[in-house]
Amino acid sequence: MADLELLGGVARVQEVHSISALGEAVLNVIGCLVPFLEYDLLDTLPLTVAGTLAVFPVKLHKDIIEMLCMHLLPVTLGEFLLHCRDVQ
Repeated sequence: MADLELLGGVARVQEVHSISALGEAVLNVIGCLVPFLEYDLLDTLPLTVAGTLAVFPVKLHKDIIEMLCMHLLPVTLGEFLLHCRDVQ
């Protein structure tokens, strides 16, 4: 997936640019895209964002966890419940 490829390139960018600025930008883009994503993409997005904890600097960990708890998980769990109800 493209998001995993993007995270793989973070190590290379770290040598040239500020990894914190890149991390903030990636988190902002993900946050903006969430309302427009299909259920299949939303289903895997929390795991991908959690994976950024291993890549992005500690200073962004609070922002990552906040994004997971306040934005991604409520949306994905809500979509999951709607999806389950539609299947029945």
